[in-house]
Amino acid sequence: MTTYSNNNNNKTNDKTPWTENEFTNVMLRDTTKFQEKYGFEVGSNGSVHNNESDAFRHAYMQAYLTLRLGEIPAKILGKYHEIDGNMHNNQDKAEEIMDLHNNSIGREIGNEIKNEHKNEKINPDSPEIKEIIARKVAERMQAGKLILDPSGRRTPKKKLNGVNSGVNNKGKSHSQKGCVGSYQVSGYTRADGTEVKSYTRTCGAKHSGMSKEERLAGQAKYKGKRMQDLTQAELEEAISYFI
Repeated sequence: MTTYSNNNNNKTNDKTPWTENEFTNVMLRDTTKFQEKYGFEVGSNGSVHNNESDAFRHAYMQAYLTLRLGEIPAKILGKYHEIDGNMHNNQDKAEEIMDLHNNSIGREIGNEIKNEHKNEKINPDSPEIKEIIARKVAERMQAGKLILDPSGRRTPKKKLNGVNSGVNNKGKSHSQKGCVGSYQVSGYTRADGTEVKSYTRTCGAKHSGMSKEERLAGQAKYKGKRMQDLTQAELEEAISYFI
């Protein structure tokens, strides 16, 4: 059973582990709360599938997970949620594209909040932080940064309540700025004091020109390994073989 516990981030003061079902229920409740506040689209009988509520939920969830676990674990969880949907629910490709794009916007928001509060402890479960996440997601929805249904629609069906369309565009996802192939990332020190050496980051096998054989070999290399046992560089490499 998947749990969403804090990954020893000393800037976050909540370490309560959640099961996958509990996490899903919390995200749905939060989506409903903020739908009532901002007025984005919700389907019949409160459906949050393939509509503006769905787009909000994916971005909100990934921002939350980026704050709680870190960007790479959030990305892996989001990707494998889509793989599970493809395997068990015959998810349409357009739905996957929509979800992964909105996930990337959510991680962008999570990192933006980290930078804005870099000298503070961040509790992503606090009402204040959840309000900040929701506002930033709603702003990007109004600005046309989210994909709002599988057809690729970017404009909300009606103007959201109390939201301006102007957003901070310093951070952009790959889908906004195009593939950058591979590039070198300088070494750095994590919040817990761990030294990370420099490494090469790629935007993914499909984008960097990796052959199918190379991608499969890379996937086999990391098959059965636990995410928490990998270094930052290994995590970056591992996920590049699956996107």
